[in-house]
Amino acid sequence: MARMRRYRAQTWGGGAVVVLLVLALAPQRATAWAGWLRGPVETILAPGARPLAMLSTLLRPGRTIDTGRPDASELELQRQREELETELARANARIAELEQLVRDLQVGAAAPGLGQTRPVVAARVGQAMGSGTIDVRAGDGEGVVVGTVATARGTQQLVGLVTSTGPMVSTVRLITDRRIEPGLMQATIGAEGARDANAQASLPRCQLHPDGAGLLVDEQVPAPPGSESIIRVGALVRLDDPTWSGAAQLLILGRIERIEDGASPQFRKIVVRPIVDISRVSGVILHVRRNDDEGQG
Repeated sequence: MARMRRYRAQTWGGGAVVVLLVLALAPQRATAWAGWLRGPVETILAPGARPLAMLSTLLRPGRTIDTGRPDASELELQRQREELETELARANARIAELEQLVRDLQVGAAAPGLGQTRPVVAARVGQAMGSGTIDVRAGDGEGVVVGTVATARGTQQLVGLVTSTGPMVSTVRLITDRRIEPGLMQATIGAEGARDANAQASLPRCQLHPDGAGLLVDEQVPAPPGSESIIRVGALVRLDDPTWSGAAQLLILGRIERIEDGASPQFRKIVVRPIVDISRVSGVILHVRRNDDEGQG
């Protein structure tokens, strides 16, 4: 009996499929009569449509609502990105600083008197108004002694001489201060490039002293006929004085800024300005004399 009922159900199901297939392939005018079923079907299904829709909403996987604000993971990624960008900027700044340091040391090494010295980079840490000195961060622990030569970074401009030292800080007396010792600076005019001893000896000479206003002056520079091409505005002036440290020899004192008539036609007054404002440098290179061990290494 059960087998008979199963057979009848399968027969009705198969028949329904055949009918639906025939209706799907038949012309529209042949199936228009089925439209009257819409009303009764909607009447039966309409009361349950809303509960079914609510049930479907509950069973459907939830969706994230965009509130326009980043979630915690996005904020963490943003924070990490900002930290990496900061570290990259610091690294690039450090690389630029080291590249500039290499250039500074290469420029200083070109001066012939610095061959027996070891450069120590020292940042400026202070200045007393009217003292004619600057304080730099390097002391006797790094071999700095009284008389150590200081130059401006990136040039061969002579800044001054160390007059006192401490464990971590040294004081540099500027060459433009009247209290510097030696107070007179013998120099050559027109020494633009490297010269041999004979060429250096043939250059016009002067004897400069600080005027107290940031300049160096010589009121009696010999000016024989034909020297106008060398003793001119813009000419470079280098220290060439045996009373000064050997490390200071042929370092730059400045350029001629002004030429005036002297006390007689055979002389001129020259005014020399350092090529950098040595009272405002951010740091210097101290040229510390090498000891015997360093010289052998």
